[in-house]
Amino acid sequence: MYISRVDQLIFLQILRAYQQAIRLKPDYASAYNGTGNAYLKLGRHQDALAAYRETIRLDPTHVYAHILMGSTYGDLGRYHDAITAYRKAIRLQPDNPDAHLGLGWFYSMSGQHNAAIEEAKQVIRLKSDYAMAYTNLARAYNDAGQYQEALEACKQSLRRKPNEAEPIYYRGFAYSKIATCAVGNPDVECKSAAFAGGHGAAVAARDRAGSAGATQKLRFCTPHVSFWARISNRTGGKIGEKEQAEEAYRQSIAAHKQAKELTGYDYYIMGNAYYSLDQYQEAIESYRQALKKQPNFAMAHFNLGVAYSTTGNKSAALEEYTILKSLDQDRASKLYKMFEESRLVPRTE
Repeated sequence: MYISRVDQLIFLQILRAYQQAIRLKPDYASAYNGTGNAYLKLGRHQDALAAYRETIRLDPTHVYAHILMGSTYGDLGRYHDAITAYRKAIRLQPDNPDAHLGLGWFYSMSGQHNAAIEEAKQVIRLKSDYAMAYTNLARAYNDAGQYQEALEACKQSLRRKPNEAEPIYYRGFAYSKIATCAVGNPDVECKSAAFAGGHGAAVAARDRAGSAGATQKLRFCTPHVSFWARISNRTGGKIGEKEQAEEAYRQSIAAHKQAKELTGYDYYIMGNAYYSLDQYQEAIESYRQALKKQPNFAMAHFNLGVAYSTTGNKSAALEEYTILKSLDQDRASKLYKMFEESRLVPRTE
């Protein structure tokens, strides 16, 4: 994780202050929580986890120690542990919107889309003006294939916090999917399944369709929205929604560039937007920045591998596959199958 030298010095001073407080009062739970926060800002995730554990040992009811522990686990790609930490926070404080927000986020990251939807709705019930809750809801609806609902959630998020890059990106994603979902077309069904559920879902759709055309085009299934839009032009997709998608991607990139600081996930979705606009080198650089912030971010490794594959950089694509195997074996297997289908590597029998 990269932070500037100035910020590093600031957080080191904060860390030393909390450590001094602990020397004066060794059972000061909030001081341990503060050291955890400083460690987290410095990118020292294991030290942060140790500090949060000590906070909880001293004060088992410290809700935000559980929440921040969950966030730290998430940064490390340990989504199951993150979910466990957020659930503990909710048991302590059932009406805490931040706990529900984090739990829903990591349900999304772990592919539990319906649970993510319910958590986002719970946050909205608790705090109806919380723009981020609508943003999370939009993402969960997109992941679940409910694109009209995602558009409405984006609208509500942007009404509360205009010009936010993330909901603008999700709006673009929803429009791109609507533009390619030509009802009853087996080729488009195959592609939509690949985009939403990975290679396995695409194969199932192809087998249901029994279409030689779908089989051929499956070789090129990648998270490439402009590709999908070109297909939609030939299969009855809606041109206006394609254009709205591309405009939303451009707006999302512009909003990200105006932000004072970007998280790993911000760089990740900026990479997705670039990729969807056929700007592959910019996408690759964005994914690299995401991984500089969060080295264990499996989805960023996956998409970086796809981007390298698209540009014909076989060695770099395979390097991302190798890294991904140690982080998420299922996702790595899907990536390799995509390499096979695109003929980047020979098909294994």
